Amino acid sequence: MDGLPSDNLPPAAPPPQATVPDASTSPQGPLSAAARLVTFSLVCALLYWGRAVAIPVALGVLFSFMLNPLVRRLQRARLPRAGAVALSVLLSCGLLAGLTWVIGSQLASLSHELPRHRDNITAKVKEMRGAMSGGAVDKIKDTMDTVASDLKQPAAGGDPPGEDQPERSASRLGDSEKPVPVYMTSPQRVLDIEGLSAVLPIFDPLATAALVLLLVFCMLLRWEDMRSRLISFSGHRNLTVATKACDDAGRRISRYLMMQFLINGSYGLAIGLGLFFLGVKYAALWGLCAALFRYVPYIGPMVAGALPILYSLITSPGWQQPLWVAALVITLELVSNNLIEPWLYGARLGLSAMGVIIAAVAWTFLWGPAGLIMSTPLTVVLVVMGEYIPAFSIFSRLLGDKPVMEPHFQLYQRLLARDEVEVTALVRELVKQKSLGETLDEVFIPALALAKRDEAAGLLEKEDTVYLTATAERIFETFRAAAEEKKHEEQADALPSAALHRIPIIVWPSGELALTAARFLQWFMRDSAAEVVLLPPQSLAGEVLEAIEDRRPAAVCLLHLSGADATRARQYLRKLKSGGPSVPLIMARLGVSGTLDAGLRDTFRESGANGVTRTLQETAAALLPHAQDTAQLVTPATAAT
Repeated sequence: MDGLPSDNLPPAAPPPQATVPDASTSPQGPLSAAARLVTFSLVCALLYWGRAVAIPVALGVLFSFMLNPLVRRLQRARLPRAGAVALSVLLSCGLLAGLTWVIGSQLASLSHELPRHRDNITAKVKEMRGAMSGGAVDKIKDTMDTVASDLKQPAAGGDPPGEDQPERSASRLGDSEKPVPVYMTSPQRVLDIEGLSAVLPIFDPLATAALVLLLVFCMLLRWEDMRSRLISFSGHRNLTVATKACDDAGRRISRYLMMQFLINGSYGLAIGLGLFFLGVKYAALWGLCAALFRYVPYIGPMVAGALPILYSLITSPGWQQPLWVAALVITLELVSNNLIEPWLYGARLGLSAMGVIIAAVAWTFLWGPAGLIMSTPLTVVLVVMGEYIPAFSIFSRLLGDKPVMEPHFQLYQRLLARDEVEVTALVRELVKQKSLGETLDEVFIPALALAKRDEAAGLLEKEDTVYLTATAERIFETFRAAAEEKKHEEQADALPSAALHRIPIIVWPSGELALTAARFLQWFMRDSAAEVVLLPPQSLAGEVLEAIEDRRPAAVCLLHLSGADATRARQYLRKLKSGGPSVPLIMARLGVSGTLDAGLRDTFRESGANGVTRTLQETAAALLPHAQDTAQLVTPATAAT
């Protein structure tokens, strides 16, 4: 072997971005935070008190997003915009009217049929009581009945005080002293509006539906003009950002609504056909209910599945049909949630699971059931705004599914929290995605650089540093052993390679955190021609020069993390360059964000460094040629001699 194996040095990758989260979006003081809180409270109040207007507008916007792709397809078929909009709205109204007629007629027929199944319901209840009799439920019920009867018994020695006082007082009153009932009458009215008041509640949903229909038609007809007016609020400087935000939000919402329509429709069709073949009456009604109720998150699917099961229990003479219906509902629900929805939705909406729950609770509080139905698409709009507009970034951070912290920030945060279980889980996920070497270079080293920065600022105590280094090395050893075992199994049948006369390379770390990084470098070069010799971090420059005289290394590496003092590193380079024998000096400045500053690189070279590196991979590649130049390859027999 004349070099590092391919699994030791991963392919060149962009340097890790060891930057702190962008603080430009954070409030610039208490006044700014208070202003944001007041603005948010006012918006929520307006949404709550103005829901009579806001709900129809939101419904109109969502229906417009759903129908706009159909309008565009009709326009591509050389249909005018007005005709395409009118045809799309008419088709939608016809579909809704047909569904309403089917559901209404089926419900009317069902209401006449249910009273004929009273005997069957009574028989089922008796069977269930018989199955539960003698069990724990009956024992608890008997105990509660006994306690209640004991409490109702009168106390010994007389009747409860005041129990028969009303009867006694009434008996002392004469017939003439009994209260006389009084009746209030009013003159007969010419116009009695009691019947009209019973009809008035119907006009409210009809008026809302008419308003939504009018808004949908107007929005679709003036779609481009409406989008231009919304974008104009951002000004000419933010035209690009506003256009991208509008297009992204429209694409996500349109795709979500269309896919939701296809998923719910196919689910309802499958339920209807399955119930039809199982012999359940009103299969069309249950299929339509299943499709419609699935628009309500969490609660809707449970209600949609419970309705046909409950009807089968009421109408079927035995228990076989209800069990088959339950199996059908559970199977279709599992297939829809785990196969169909991930396949049809494809691209993610950008919402986390916790974000969906929080959004459902918040919108339900503001707008009731209508808010629950519209919670997901409305929250998508907020998340998209947060991704493009810094003032709304809180929504993308709280509700979005994109990680708000890079992996090395997550590793450092969990190390600070001393949560070793979470650290192990994070590293395990990272190692699945990339090799252990890449994980060290892109995650561990930047995390150690963050710790070095905080240590230099006095934010870390000595015990914190000890825990960080010990935990990082312990977790690394766990995954290193697994990687070595896997490599040993893969090379079990390979022929023995020639032995190497390994040439020493001295590595001088600048502190305990840098010593941990040096141990990672030692593992990086474990199978190469170099024997990495680690010096104690507290070593002085004179001690390093003595080690150079004794070991005669092929090169010396000064290993510093990016948070360390660069001035001290330049001083050490000058001392080693001028005080000892001529030996190549490599300055490893690990954990640097982006590219190393050109001025700092030139300063290190002027101080005596033959090379400046910023990752473990670059450091190993810079040290290895110096060891290979003096390494001697010998056969196993010669080595034994």
